[in-house]
Amino acid sequence: LTAKIGERASQHQRFSSEQSIGITMLHLRSINLNLLPILRELLVQQSVTAAARTLNMSQSATSEALGRLRDLFEDRLLVQEGRNMRLTPFAKNLLPEVVDALESMEHIFSAQTFDAIQSQRKFTLSTPDMIALQFGGALNRKMEQQAPNAALPFLHVSSDIQSRLDVGAVDFLISPPGDFDSDKVRSTPLLQLEYLCIADAENGAAHADMTLQDYCKMRHVVFSPDAKEPWESPEASMLKAAGVSQRNVIYLPYLSFLPFIVENTSSVALVHRFGADVFNSLLNIKTFRPPLPYTNFSLSLYWSITSDHDPAHRWMRQFLKTVLAETTSHPHRTE
Repeated sequence: LTAKIGERASQHQRFSSEQSIGITMLHLRSINLNLLPILRELLVQQSVTAAARTLNMSQSATSEALGRLRDLFEDRLLVQEGRNMRLTPFAKNLLPEVVDALESMEHIFSAQTFDAIQSQRKFTLSTPDMIALQFGGALNRKMEQQAPNAALPFLHVSSDIQSRLDVGAVDFLISPPGDFDSDKVRSTPLLQLEYLCIADAENGAAHADMTLQDYCKMRHVVFSPDAKEPWESPEASMLKAAGVSQRNVIYLPYLSFLPFIVENTSSVALVHRFGADVFNSLLNIKTFRPPLPYTNFSLSLYWSITSDHDPAHRWMRQFLKTVLAETTSHPHRTE
């Protein structure tokens, strides 16, 4: 990351290696390193509003910081695309470096240590099954290298997840933002998810150009941890923002069930892009962007405040954030 900053500082001139090092260090001394946490949130959230909320800053102050970062890197970093913002190619490459640099700095100032290679600690992770499907393989490969004796059980997300975090029954939750007691639960953003609508490939009534009114009248298959009325899910938040309600007919406790229930019916469902990509190639379904005000949500990591200073827990938090930041997106096709 420091090399990238130095490179931007001297990219228009030619220097010897000694001169380049000197220029880089001189340039770093002139940089406000308080911008780095703001940079991380902006790149992860891909939203000035969401980053400001996470950082407990005003939107104007966050926008001003983005302007300074754009000047520093001589790159737009975030660009508007429809209702959402997306990362520039430079910013995409920068993201894992920023995450890794800040986690390394936090580790340097931590007095406690944790030997991941030798540890036989069992960490419990609760997350929707589609998230486990997307990132489980990468987590397993990295654990083989960095914590070969540790274990990471994946648990089903339940409606009592707050209390399970409180009593230590669950170490971590990976989920879209939820209504948690901030006095008991800590969180940090991980990355952005885009939600897409799925429908049977022969369902002519479901398509990218359909109106919001027609979309809401369709039969909807929805995810709910206890297969009851939907929780405060990303889908519920999208509908609330649009000021509408939809016709929910099937409630399922597993996200990966949704495509199978939608196929060969007139129903539709929302899943995030990775799930849409996987099942688009396996089932006779199609995907398209729903007619909702926004379809991007941040994915966050949650844990109990009582585990804040546990060195093993701190290591695993960094591990999860780093692996998810490095995981590349899969190819996709949409209408």
